[in-house]
Amino acid sequence: MRKTLSVAAMILVSVCLLWPGIAGAETRSFEDPTFGRARLDFCRFNQDGCGIEAALHFCRREGYVDAQSYRGPVSVTRTMRVGNRTTCRGRRCQGFSQIICERPDPVVDEEEWENTGYPHTGFPYTPQAVEPDTNPLATPFPTIPEPEPSGTFTYRPQPNPTGPNTSIFTNIVGPTIDGCEAGHPGPRDYECSTIASYHICQGHMRDGTAHDCLAEVSSPGSLIQFDQQHPNSYQLNTSSNIQVAVDRSNRNGGEAQGNAQWNIVFTAPAEYPNPGCNPNAPIVSAGDCMRRCETKNRYTYNRDGVAGGIFAIAGLDNCNSAITAQRSPDEFDLLRSWDICQAEDAWGGNAHGQLRYRIAALYHMSDPHTSQNGNGWSYENEADVIAPYVNVTAPITIFCVDN
Repeated sequence: MRKTLSVAAMILVSVCLLWPGIAGAETRSFEDPTFGRARLDFCRFNQDGCGIEAALHFCRREGYVDAQSYRGPVSVTRTMRVGNRTTCRGRRCQGFSQIICERPDPVVDEEEWENTGYPHTGFPYTPQAVEPDTNPLATPFPTIPEPEPSGTFTYRPQPNPTGPNTSIFTNIVGPTIDGCEAGHPGPRDYECSTIASYHICQGHMRDGTAHDCLAEVSSPGSLIQFDQQHPNSYQLNTSSNIQVAVDRSNRNGGEAQGNAQWNIVFTAPAEYPNPGCNPNAPIVSAGDCMRRCETKNRYTYNRDGVAGGIFAIAGLDNCNSAITAQRSPDEFDLLRSWDICQAEDAWGGNAHGQLRYRIAALYHMSDPHTSQNGNGWSYENEADVIAPYVNVTAPITIFCVDN
């Protein structure tokens, strides 16, 4: 059951809660804030994240960065929770009477941006600048037709002073990396279970002691249980115009262009009456007792590359809509491409590689139920998440240039 505040606590909490604001910030007051088709619930989830956490999440959905103040809780007859889009009906529902959101003036601290690392992660990463090629290699790469649409990536640090490493594909066991398991599939191919171990593996890729690093980091939070799908349960279209050129004389360099795009449609969960909900209860409207998909998030996960191990959750889409995702090559695709040319002795010809990605649909399923006691009927809709996913790949055409 939902926790009930004492009268004294409600008087205390109902006072407008204030804390230091952002100097020079833009603010906006939301009176009786709503979410979806109902008033915003005082808690982000069913009984958790109440007050400031729910207000902050609401403000960020509205494009602000902080919640300056709020008033609540107040009694309302119907609410929706911002954390999982579940609803509450009846006398026990509580919401906000006001939330004031704020965001700072758009001033960019260039030093902080450079030191923050990969956007939105905080992990150290210095991206290579994409600039016109003013210092071509001694032997020009083959002419690659410009694809559309495309991304372009050039990675050209100092040449390896010791020359190309020709021993990385021997059967010699690679370095031991805590959190990574070798042998996927070769002795210097690693599967890593944490972000930290994956980054260590990337360092070994740079110095040639590891050939491949695959990030298989645990899913975010215990509330999401991912379920890998069978091929006949979804429709997938893959398009890729990625082309990479690497030079035999310089493992630490190369050029790439193009991108990969995936379009996938999962089969949405079926709708059915929930046995725990009484459709004849006086507070229930037609259809309120159906367990159904209310909305869907798009989940994408990088299994390799610079952003390996990093996921993104976006969108609130129709449950039957397609999910589109795309990725461009980066420095680690160039390193793997050079290693493939070396392993296959393909110098002077072509070879093939691939990008690896994961796409999931996070279906927010209603789970309505009713109950009756001395105070009358109550209705709760405590949603859960169904998360089918697919591991996808995209081909890379590799030009193995032999100087």
